[in-house]
Amino acid sequence: MAVDLRDDILRLARGKSSRSKIGSRKTPHRLRNYEWIRLEIALKKGILVKKKSDREALINVYSELMKASNREPIITEDKI
Repeated sequence: MAVDLRDDILRLARGKSSRSKIGSRKTPHRLRNYEWIRLEIALKKGILVKKKSDREALINVYSELMKASNREPIITEDKI
């Protein structure tokens, strides 16, 4: 039985353990409510616009979800 890697990444982002035991305790994955909104927008657009206030968890989850979808993660810096 194949486990969908995207589901495991989303479980990590909710603060739950993954079924396939991916992820590291040293790497933050749990997202806050406002980060979920930013993640959904970034996944729809295919690009994450990184702000100074962004935590590492948002960037990690976005990158892992894009890699699981066989797409290159595109992250740009916000100029404001």
